Amino acid sequence: MDAIPFVMVLLGCVDGGATCEPITTLPAAYASEQSCMASRGEILEALGDDRIVAECRPEGSPARYAAKVTA
Repeated sequence: MDAIPFVMVLLGCVDGGATCEPITTLPAAYASEQSCMASRGEILEALGDDRIVAECRPEGSPARYAAKVTA
């Protein structure tokens, strides 16, 4: 059975993170959820906007939840 790649979805949030909408899915595919999650802090730090959160999802899956990561 092949591993399912994970993608990172960036979400823009308002109301202190109460309402989030997808902005974009980054073009990189990660081999595992752990490798995707390990990259979130660096990417969010580079963006420098605390209204953006990142979510790691199995490729092709719908939204689950938005998890805010602080760098």
